[in-house]
Amino acid sequence: MRLLSILAALSFATSAHAYQKFEEYRIGGSEIASVTNADPSETEAPYTMTITLTDGRQKLEFESDDDLADCKATIENAIGDRNSYVAVIVDVNSQTINGTLVTSCQAYPALNTDF
Repeated sequence: MRLLSILAALSFATSAHAYQKFEEYRIGGSEIASVTNADPSETEAPYTMTITLTDGRQKLEFESDDDLADCKATIENAIGDRNSYVAVIVDVNSQTINGTLVTSCQAYPALNTDF
């Protein structure tokens, strides 16, 4: 009985370090000018993907411990399409080497075409 009470006390005394934080980016297809990928140049370096917007001044850069080739292909298919948007979801504190992971990259039909 005493062992159970000690174990219960220890379980409440530990801090909770396990939480997830996600960021979602939605970009209209007509707002995307280009997308490029860069493979890691060093061991344990993240993959990077850069989306350049049509104004030419704004760029979104994503890092991930997974290959981003499929995500790039998804975005390329949406470039210039005002009837779609791309949603990129990033786990910004994932339990990976670099702590970032693109968890989803999908194209969807736009409900509002005022992009």
